[in-house]
Amino acid sequence: GRPLSALIAGGAVTAALQSSSAATIFLVGAAGAGLLRLEAAMPAVLGANVGSAVTLGVFALPLDRAWAPLLALAGGLALLPRRTPRAIGAALAGLLGALFGLRALGRAAAAVGAPVTAAMAEHPLRAFVAGVVLTAILQSSTVAGGLSAAWLAAGQADLKAATAFLLGANVGTTLDTAAVGLLSPREGRLVAAWHVAVNAVGAVLFLPAVDLLARPAATAPSPLAAVAAVQLWFNALSAAA
Repeated sequence: GRPLSALIAGGAVTAALQSSSAATIFLVGAAGAGLLRLEAAMPAVLGANVGSAVTLGVFALPLDRAWAPLLALAGGLALLPRRTPRAIGAALAGLLGALFGLRALGRAAAAVGAPVTAAMAEHPLRAFVAGVVLTAILQSSTVAGGLSAAWLAAGQADLKAATAFLLGANVGTTLDTAAVGLLSPREGRLVAAWHVAVNAVGAVLFLPAVDLLARPAATAPSPLAAVAAVQLWFNALSAAA
C-alpha cells in the first residue's frame, strides 16, 4: 500500500543522503509547502529513521583494504562525460569521505570520552541523557553512533550503556526537525511533531528494556555493526508499532 511505499521511500532517501536529519527536514518542508500529503509524509519519517541504521550498516562494512580501489573508481567515474556516472562517482567519494571522518572522530572520541563514558556506566538513564545532549549538539545520530562504537571498541562502554546512549541519540536528532517545524505551516509542524513523538515515546518505552534491545547486537562482528543492529532493531520496532 501507499504507507509502505512511503516508508520505503523515506528509508531510501536517508540512505542516499546519509542523513536522517536531512531527510526528515526535507519531509517537513515538503509537507509544509503542500508538496507531500500527511498520509505519505508520516510513514516516510519512519522510513527515514530506519534508513539511519542502513547508513551505519554501510559504514560498518569492512572496507579497509578497498579504500584505494574505491577512490580510484570514484575518480574515474567523475572524469566520465556523462552526468549519471559523474554523479555516482561524486556520491561514492562523499561516502568514503564521510566514512573516513567518522572513523577519525571515533579515534578522537575514544581518547577524550572517559568522563562521558564513566557517567554512562553508572546508570542507563545517564547514558540516555548523554545521547540526547551530545546528539542535539552534534546534530547527527550517525556521528553519535560512531561515538558509541568507538567507546565500545575501546572498552570504555558496554553494549547496555551504548544502547541507552543510542536511544537518547534518537531523541536528540529530532531537535533540528522540531526547530524547522516551528517555522513551517501547519502540515510541516504536524510532521515535525510526529517525528519527535515517535522517537521520544519509543525511546522512553525501550529504555527500561535496554538489555533486550541490545541482545540481537551481541554477536555483531564489529562495534559499528553492533551499533547499526541496535539502531535497526529499535527503529524497525518503532515503525512496526
